[in-house]
Amino acid sequence: MADQYDADMCEIMKRTKLMAATLVTILCFLLAPAQTVCAIRDIKGLALAPLRTELSVSPSETISRKLQLTNYSDTQMTVRLDAEEFGVVNQQYDYSFDAQSDVSKWVSFDSPEVDIDPGKTHVVSYVVDVPQNAEPGGRYISLFASSDVQTAPGEIHTEQRIASLLYLTVRGDVTRIGSLKSLKSPVVFDGYEPWKLVVANTGTAHFRSKYTVSVRSIFDNSEVASRSGDSLVLPHTTRAISAQMPVLKYVGVYRAVYTVGLGDAPAAKREFIIYFLPKQSYVPLASLTVIVIAGISYVVWKLRQRTKMAT
Repeated sequence: MADQYDADMCEIMKRTKLMAATLVTILCFLLAPAQTVCAIRDIKGLALAPLRTELSVSPSETISRKLQLTNYSDTQMTVRLDAEEFGVVNQQYDYSFDAQSDVSKWVSFDSPEVDIDPGKTHVVSYVVDVPQNAEPGGRYISLFASSDVQTAPGEIHTEQRIASLLYLTVRGDVTRIGSLKSLKSPVVFDGYEPWKLVVANTGTAHFRSKYTVSVRSIFDNSEVASRSGDSLVLPHTTRAISAQMPVLKYVGVYRAVYTVGLGDAPAAKREFIIYFLPKQSYVPLASLTVIVIAGISYVVWKLRQRTKMAT
């Protein structure tokens, strides 16, 4: 009887060691740093810079700025320039444009139409003439550059229209009053799941909402990783924002601390518990679970067998 018991325990120890070795292998895979892949896009056709300009102006003030136009196509292109006031129509910030508004007439170009040779860059000047009776607050103008593009010989010409957005703040008694309507944090994320927030601005001028997520250890509160971003929020609008989580290296449980800037209002802060589980760990984790359950079941079965033999 004792010899059988010793044999059983020896078999259990062998299987336990095998399970331990397998678990170590799987854990090494789970704890391996996550990898990221980046892609590079080529620019074709017409390019415009800068894409955004923010200016503070006073009533009766006239200012001059420049746009840089580059022809990345293989043929000469004629570029037409015009200005339209813009706004947004929903929380996703889909734009609306008005070419007939009084604000769009604040802008004039020194050359409304220019020819650009292939591979060349042309600089165009424009003037913003603020009326004397302009009220304090935000004004928003899209500077459009349009051209007819033929991507290959024999193909139909299509219009390419790109924009440089002009964010003006007329000085005076302006307000930037933000509020955080909602913040959604991922509970279990695989490295690609974003966090989402909705920010409202009830003021008279836009502000740049700067937001940060700091991922911290649940044990000593030390920062493991962080990621920041910012988005412009126009006056009298509500904006839905999707922001990326920081890159984490190891599977685990963390504390996420979110901070959101709200213009002249105090920044908002929220905290959540999150679980980092990259997709490449799903199969090893499932295998680990099966092995643990099988190992425990085997040990319990052997002990029950040993108890039966003893009785």
